[in-house]
Amino acid sequence: MSILVTGATGFVGINLLKMMIDQGREVIGLYRSPYDDFVPWFLGDKYHHPSMQLLEGDITSQDTMDSLSELNIEGIIHSAVVTPSPEMEREYPALICEVNFGGTVKLLEMAKDRGIEKFLYVSSSGIYGDTGDDYNPVPETRLVSPQGLYGVTKFASEGLVQRYSELFAVSAASARIGAPYGPGERPTGSRNVMSPILEMSVAAVD
Repeated sequence: MSILVTGATGFVGINLLKMMIDQGREVIGLYRSPYDDFVPWFLGDKYHHPSMQLLEGDITSQDTMDSLSELNIEGIIHSAVVTPSPEMEREYPALICEVNFGGTVKLLEMAKDRGIEKFLYVSSSGIYGDTGDDYNPVPETRLVSPQGLYGVTKFASEGLVQRYSELFAVSAASARIGAPYGPGERPTGSRNVMSPILEMSVAAVD
């Protein structure tokens, strides 16, 4: 039985792959478009590990869902997302919503229909919006105020995950990651907004 990780060659996803291989788990990594040379370099000897397979697919595609449904999957970690700049929001708003929200619907439907009992949604502290405070931690009890399609679709997807968990035999939860940075962070076709720490590091090197 394998764990499916969506967005597997992105920043969060590739770290999840590496961690689960280290834990001895079988993992299927789903990625949307051809990945860069960083992926095999970062994974190292894990890139050809027998417990991992990488599959190209699109979470908005029913063909991809049908193909995944044929695999022996026991759980899903959904980290695929478009992290857009304001310029990208203006140019591709429907695409962002289709991937970030519609893709979550399709994965939850697959989990429901195939009896996949575990579903973890990788959400973001971005749903809190601009807190006006760059120094103090934001508690999870703070009222959300998403700004931009990224935050809006993340928060909406959290609601989907909760409701599917209530309605069906899916043990589903959302994890709000706060301002991640570190190995694997880089611009990709789905992520063109980098963390402040990476931007400062690049500026210091330049």
